[in-house]
Amino acid sequence: MKLRIVLISLVIFFFTAFYSCGSQDVQFQVRGTDVTLNGLSRNAIAGRLEGQGRDKLEYRFASPPSIQPRASMEIEYSVSFNGEELLNERQFILEIDGTLWNMPYWDEKVIFHYAVPVNDPVSQNFSISMGEGTEACANLQIHSIEFKERWYGYYRIQNENKNGLYISAYVEVTDTGFIIESPEVFKAWDDNFPVFNAELKPGEKAAVNTGRHLFEASAHLNHFNIPSIMLSPRDGRLVLLGDRFKSFNIGYEQKPVFPSPITADPALILIWPVSQWRDSRYEIFRWERFPSLLIFDYSDYGVQDRMLKRLAFFVEKAGFKGRLAFDREIGHLHGWNAHDYKAYDLAVFFQTAINQNFPLLEEELELMQILLNEEIIINTDNEGLKPGEGGILSIARETSEYLRNRFMAHEGYHGLFFIDSEFRDFSTMRWRQAPQEVKRLITSIFNDYRYDLNDEYLMTNEYMAYLLQQPVSEVGNYFTVFMPSRFSNRPWKLQFDQQYSSPALLNRLSAMFTREAQAFSDYIGSRWGLIPGNVNLITVRRP
Repeated sequence: MKLRIVLISLVIFFFTAFYSCGSQDVQFQVRGTDVTLNGLSRNAIAGRLEGQGRDKLEYRFASPPSIQPRASMEIEYSVSFNGEELLNERQFILEIDGTLWNMPYWDEKVIFHYAVPVNDPVSQNFSISMGEGTEACANLQIHSIEFKERWYGYYRIQNENKNGLYISAYVEVTDTGFIIESPEVFKAWDDNFPVFNAELKPGEKAAVNTGRHLFEASAHLNHFNIPSIMLSPRDGRLVLLGDRFKSFNIGYEQKPVFPSPITADPALILIWPVSQWRDSRYEIFRWERFPSLLIFDYSDYGVQDRMLKRLAFFVEKAGFKGRLAFDREIGHLHGWNAHDYKAYDLAVFFQTAINQNFPLLEEELELMQILLNEEIIINTDNEGLKPGEGGILSIARETSEYLRNRFMAHEGYHGLFFIDSEFRDFSTMRWRQAPQEVKRLITSIFNDYRYDLNDEYLMTNEYMAYLLQQPVSEVGNYFTVFMPSRFSNRPWKLQFDQQYSSPALLNRLSAMFTREAQAFSDYIGSRWGLIPGNVNLITVRRP
């Protein structure tokens, strides 16, 4: 009897000892929840998985863990190799919420941080094991586990203290770049929409293929941003091509409430689907690279005129400049198909209207409020409206695609003229030193456009923009053939035809314009990495 009692006591002792050793709090950190995590074996408690053998790390939370909604579980781990087999013949496999995830590894000098989406509530149990394949491969050591806001992407932290690589589920590293592949990544949730962001390093190429569009980054683009409206990848697949991706992520943002501007590169504004405009009349954007400039895209010229036509006559038109014209005076006259106005002129226009109690249209009052909201004009207590920073540019969907691209370049360079004093100084110098034959033709054309020829600021600004709105190779023909052909009945055109009846003389004048355009091209290339005919840092093509 005593022997039986002793044997039973020994069994209970060894069982208790084994269980207490096999199910204990883990020795690594668990963050993002206040619930204790238990390891169900000695190796699980230590967080170490031996590559040799059939070991499996099994874990259980003491109770259902409380985590933030829409979270990722991020496992921090390192890998040491213990064999010479090909590393990709086996995988470390994480199993949680009924899903299997292949944990990446390829360098034992790196601390990996692998993030996978988890359900809410998350399962109390998960495990890590080796996949089928070669016996000898690598060992895995867990350093921490953390629940954090869900993220998808890739980045590295590399300095003298840390060599960490952060990568999420659905991201695959390839020989040509990366692939993000899952419809789950691109779903909107709770009025939040996916936005692709990438930081670029110097290199040969960076492009993103969404299936519908191929977005190619300029060599001067450092931050690659593709808003949600452009992220509709076919079959949930985003392909990143090139060697310049330093980091990238799919974040989630709410669309700004109209009329707060949407931040975008001009290339994206040009192709933004009208069906996704927040107001059917127009959409408003903030130029991503130069955020003090707003870009309006109107549904048609009529909507654009109601907001900007009176402003055009007030700021630029000879015979109207500086005064507020009534609709009956300018209704039959042409304004512009695209517009640009700096903060100073906008403040003067609206303050004049206030002083005169002038009956502005509802659309003009709407514009004033937008400008006040964005601090392009500022309402002071004692001095009324004063200029803030930047200005506005506009184009319209009624314009053909070819001209929309040209107008975007033309208006874009006006915007840079407004906000950059060195560019203004350079442009003024080129205008003052321009050959007299060039200035004679330019002033004749500008006079027919009803520009105020006595305003050097305006003349300089327009001279620069007309030179830069197309590639340098097209400038000579544009000014000496195309533009004069539009004014066939003007006296100056008859004189022009007589003076340049010889092809040699016409070619000489064309070469003068080309030299002027090249000077501007060299300047914008060295200053901003831009080229004539384009203010975009992203090129959009069909894949």
